[in-house]
Amino acid sequence: MDFLKNAKRLPAIDWNLNFFGAHMQSVNEDWHVPEEQHQAFEFIYVIDGTEKISFNNNEIILCSGDLALIPPGFKHSVKAVENLTYFCFHFGIDEPIFELQLIQNSSIHYSNSSPEAQTLTPYFKKFIMLISSNIYLFSIKMKIQIILSEILMILDQQTVFDENYTGANQLYYARLIAEILKTNLLNNVSNYIKTKYYNSNDEFNIAKTMNEIGISTGYGFRIFKKIYGLSPRQYLSRLKLKKAQQMMLNPQFSISDIAFALGYQNISSFSRQFKRWNGYSPIAYRSAIIHSTNNLT
Repeated sequence: MDFLKNAKRLPAIDWNLNFFGAHMQSVNEDWHVPEEQHQAFEFIYVIDGTEKISFNNNEIILCSGDLALIPPGFKHSVKAVENLTYFCFHFGIDEPIFELQLIQNSSIHYSNSSPEAQTLTPYFKKFIMLISSNIYLFSIKMKIQIILSEILMILDQQTVFDENYTGANQLYYARLIAEILKTNLLNNVSNYIKTKYYNSNDEFNIAKTMNEIGISTGYGFRIFKKIYGLSPRQYLSRLKLKKAQQMMLNPQFSISDIAFALGYQNISSFSRQFKRWNGYSPIAYRSAIIHSTNNLT
């Protein structure tokens, strides 16, 4: 009997919401950053002074109170036009449609008088107020995540996804492949924990995944490598390492449970791969975790 057959459900959420590289800095007019590109979004807030962003023979001048949202893969360079104080952070989220939505419709430059800047600026000031020490407790980290979530909600409300837009197809398909690989892995781990049975049919058939979303295998591999800098299989290996390390923290999972949950046919194969990943055998890694934890108590 299905006791939940009439239940109304919320979606399961297991994504990475990344916030990194956040800093505030005052620099003089000879400061500059050479041309670069990132795999994440970059958000810049000019507190005081003037900053110039150059890209594709174009320039944007940011004055005090201006914001700039630079999308992934966007080659650009930055310099101070005059003495400059700015705040900057990078962010990413495993939500391909939302990322494409931002790339399609968000403006690179939000002037300080724009409605968008006036709505977003208070949240940047909240970030700046949290810059106080080198020790950030759980409560501060949660505040950072809440502020970032509020910013993303505002950006979501300000932009609309256009499914006919083709300018960012490469990013969309690469992100979609990554999301499918992650979802399949997590589903398989969850199923193994519940049933002790692992089904790897979907997870490892990367070519099938690409065909199902409507692209050729060759194209899928090329754009994935272009966006992520590694192949889909290498990306899957990183996901497995991260999941293995997480499961190692939980003593209820034996090494064999972790190996089989991740799709390995035997413990020996998993142990060899785990040692290639980080230089430790699973047993040595878990022992080091236990030792580190005991030293803290």
